[in-house]
Order: sequence, then C-alpha cells, then structure tokens
Amino acid sequence: MAGNHVGFLVNCLILIRTSDVNECLQSQPRVCDHKCIDKPIGYSCECNKGFEINPNDSRLCQDVNECEKEFPCSQLCTNTHGAYKCSCVDGYVTHDGGHTCKANSFCLLIYSSGSHLSRMC
Repeated sequence: MAGNHVGFLVNCLILIRTSDVNECLQSQPRVCDHKCIDKPIGYSCECNKGFEINPNDSRLCQDVNECEKEFPCSQLCTNTHGAYKCSCVDGYVTHDGGHTCKANSFCLLIYSSGSHLSRMC
C-alpha cells in the first residue's frame, strides 16, 4: 500500500460557558463562614451583624469588638461573641435600653461647713 496515507480529520467544537456555577451551593467545605453571595462570575462572602471579614482570609468572619470601635455604652462595655454588653459602675444602673447609666439613689442634702462640702444620701 505504498503511497496511501491514512489521515484524520478532526472537527473541534469550542463551548463557551454561558451559565455560572453557583459556588454558594457547595456544601462541603462551605465556601463562606456566614453568608455567600453568588455573582455572575465568582462569589463574595458577607458576615452577620457583629462580625467582619477576616483580613487574612476573605471567606472567614471574625468578631467585631464594638466596645473599641463604637463606644456604645456610657460607662462599661464588655465585648461578647458577635455583640456586646453594657454595665454600670457601683451606684449606677442601666437606663434607656441598657446603653446609658443613671444613679440608683439621689442625694437629698448637700451641705458645707467652711471649706468642706458633704452630702447626705
């Protein structure tokens, strides 16, 4: 069979993907720590209230220390996981939804004797 060549004809079909894969539906491992937002290309992660995106890994959320950033309490603030708690120093109680403090007793009499100022509560 001299002179006969066996040849191949290849037709390539290039498929262009027109629909996005929803990475947010991936169950294991979870794509985002809290909320996954599907986008036309890719995804983004969002965190629940009281949390923020971890600067080292945008898929993870970390607790926000509201006591350092917002100063939400009039006296004492304790950061908790995803929130905070306000409290008051001795002699005061929380007021107006727990963010402010007011004295729990009132002085009835303030008197002065020369250079000394005293109170009677």
